[in-house]
Amino acid sequence: EHYAAEDVRHLVALRERLAGELRARRREGWVDEECRALEATPAADRVFDPDDCFRIKGVRMLDRRGLGVLREMFVAREAWAHARGRPPFKVLGNDTLLRLAAERPTTEDALARIPGCTPTVLGRHGDGILQAIARGLGIPESALPLLRRPVKPRVAPAVARRIGALVDWRAEAAPRVGLDPGLVLPRRLIERLAESAPTDLETLQAVEGIRRWRVGAFGPEILGALAGKDGHAHRRQTGDGLPAGREGAGGA
Repeated sequence: EHYAAEDVRHLVALRERLAGELRARRREGWVDEECRALEATPAADRVFDPDDCFRIKGVRMLDRRGLGVLREMFVAREAWAHARGRPPFKVLGNDTLLRLAAERPTTEDALARIPGCTPTVLGRHGDGILQAIARGLGIPESALPLLRRPVKPRVAPAVARRIGALVDWRAEAAPRVGLDPGLVLPRRLIERLAESAPTDLETLQAVEGIRRWRVGAFGPEILGALAGKDGHAHRRQTGDGLPAGREGAGGA
């Protein structure tokens, strides 16, 4: 309880400080709109898929046998995490899963040499880890997983040009307003804009996910980038009425 109290004791003061910074930079409306959008988004139920293990960064270093062991370990970790009410990565990290799948230890001594297999982990799950590895080693060769590189959809040259233009514009705009590029314009929104290619503020505002604050702060610049024009020529205002230069000087 003491730890939990210490964890939140400064939140009120932090909230007031951040609110003050937002007011000074005239960005309260930006945050309010994003918060309302989050409130309106229903929480997605987490559905476990054993094949999600193949999305772990570094998985392509494994051979097919390693992929089979990884999937068995992934399923076992999920069960242990569920039983303990813990996030899976808190039970066993992804880097440890990859090392187990690559080295495939079959004894307790070998298992103890794997980074992440601490005495606590081995005390709780050592036998289970060895059993999961054994299951992976027992998979018939013909049934082992096979990774295939995803086929990327062909992108029309005009769309690709617009994507590149928006990425370039974002790289210039983000430091100017002191925001992370992904907040200025997320990748999914870049692709959506490049596909729909709005030509005025009205059609720009109609793009799903664009938000009013982005249209107000960056609308002319975004349209200029989409049209292949110099974004600087289309820069008018950033934020709720602040000129671009002053807004960038304040940061986020």
